[in-house]
Amino acid sequence: MRAVRQFSLFAVADILGLGIGVLVSPITTRLLTPSQYGAVPILAAIWAVFSLMQYGGMDSAFPFFRSRPDIYSAEKVRATSTRIVLLAVLLTWSLFGLWLFWTDYGQSNAHMSIQEVVLYFLSIPPSAFIGWQLYIMRFELQAAAFARLSVFGRVFPPLLAIPMMVMVDQEHRLALNLLAGCIVSWIVCWWGSFTLKRAGLSASRTEASLPLAKVMLRYGIVLVPAAVVYSLFTVVDRILLGYYRTPEEVAVYMLAINVGGIALLIKVWFGRIFDPYLIRWVQNRRAEEYMPKLQDSLDLIALIMTVLTLLAVFWSGHLFSLLYPDAYKQSAEVVPLVVLAGAISSLSLIFVASPLMSQKTMFHLPIYSLGLIVNSISGFILIPRIGVSGAVWGTLLGETVILLAWIATGRWILRNLRLKMLFSMSLLSFAFVACILYANPTFLQSTPVLESIILSIVLCVFTTTLFFLLLRRSEWIRKSFRPFLQGR
Repeated sequence: MRAVRQFSLFAVADILGLGIGVLVSPITTRLLTPSQYGAVPILAAIWAVFSLMQYGGMDSAFPFFRSRPDIYSAEKVRATSTRIVLLAVLLTWSLFGLWLFWTDYGQSNAHMSIQEVVLYFLSIPPSAFIGWQLYIMRFELQAAAFARLSVFGRVFPPLLAIPMMVMVDQEHRLALNLLAGCIVSWIVCWWGSFTLKRAGLSASRTEASLPLAKVMLRYGIVLVPAAVVYSLFTVVDRILLGYYRTPEEVAVYMLAINVGGIALLIKVWFGRIFDPYLIRWVQNRRAEEYMPKLQDSLDLIALIMTVLTLLAVFWSGHLFSLLYPDAYKQSAEVVPLVVLAGAISSLSLIFVASPLMSQKTMFHLPIYSLGLIVNSISGFILIPRIGVSGAVWGTLLGETVILLAWIATGRWILRNLRLKMLFSMSLLSFAFVACILYANPTFLQSTPVLESIILSIVLCVFTTTLFFLLLRRSEWIRKSFRPFLQGR
């Protein structure tokens, strides 16, 4: 029951946060030119690479040490890791600043003014600190505090920026948009520190441990290269698209990712509750207790993500024709594949449990490197030829390779995670075929909206049937959803 409540809080927070983003995106795409709209993602793609070092590996080390309360106290782990994070953020931010202003990348590649680049640069430290505050809240099961902080940080920047942009000329609008985000980020950072202190989770209440810091750094730094590689994997499509094509096409791609991100919120919420509960499940190392839960989690997330992919297939064209200018028409064509790539990635969240259970860190780097190689080669070949579609296909192929590699690691190498794959793989295969072959309208040429409605109803009936079959099989899922089922 607690897991479902936390899932609901994460859902409400992200729906409100991203909902405001979707609601204002038709406004911002008109207030900003496509070049302005696509400028910040180009710069953010580079910072995403640097940002993998911003926590000094503590985002990887924290779950391991937090899952061993018999050896390390939770207070010491929080205090020590937070102080390492503060130093790592400042160091990483400084290195990024040296690179940014030395190479003049923001002005030459993203076509931003020096004022816009500076405002983006100043917003980085509070955003990084907020990310760590939310991380601590998530692993300490403080979902309500997480939701409040997240909603405020996402809702207020556009509400502050849009009135300011309306009142100025076109060339100043991006700068004001960045200024609003910078101001709100610093306010939210202060609020997050106050919230942690009030909840008794502040690092200032406990002294850091130098011996523990050394052990955590050794563990975390080993995983930093893998994190950097995966960060490159997630942004290489945008980097190659910006290099081979134009900022306008980057804007089209980013809008597709942002809209597809609405469906992928399920993956985000699942990861936020799955990781903290996973470290609690595996504490006693009893496979007979946690393996059924992992199997149920795999089947449930596969079912949900398949449904979201098919809904994107049915409705993305209608959504874009209704809300967005014609310049973003191609975004509708690639949204289903964006969601499918996220669906495949969500299954990888389950199989990453294999190295955590074995306490081995050697597999992350080669697996993510393999995914990066596949994504990069696909991008080099496809993006110059087919643009945005090539970027999506590269990501999809890379995520598939990563998932297959994690499955092979758990099943045949470490031999500690052998889950049944027929149900989940059948669902994702069907979703893939639908993304490739279906085009609306197919059955009702004169009424495409009615066709989407009918297909959605059929999908809901089919999904409900499968869900209740899972309920009959899984005691853990029944307990989680029991309050909702009893309410009916």
